[in-house]
Amino acid sequence: RLRLDRRGAALQRLPRGDTVRLELDVTPRDPHGRWLAYAWHDGQLVNEQLVRDGYAVVLRYENVRHLGRMRRAMACAASPT
Repeated sequence: RLRLDRRGAALQRLPRGDTVRLELDVTPRDPHGRWLAYAWHDGQLVNEQLVRDGYAVVLRYENVRHLGRMRRAMACAASPT
């Protein structure tokens, strides 16, 4: 889940006009109708980088394809550097 106060900084990572591939998992939408997708840009999992940089947190629904990867990114974000 992307923190709204950090949305602008996160969106700057994807220059306008660049191609982003969305990967859906078991459940394509949350109970509120919002899309649940993994975003890929230049071979990088954007969601993972946003979590690692502290711009997003991991919430688990039924989608678990990259859950381990996302949890490791969240652990990195929580670790002191």
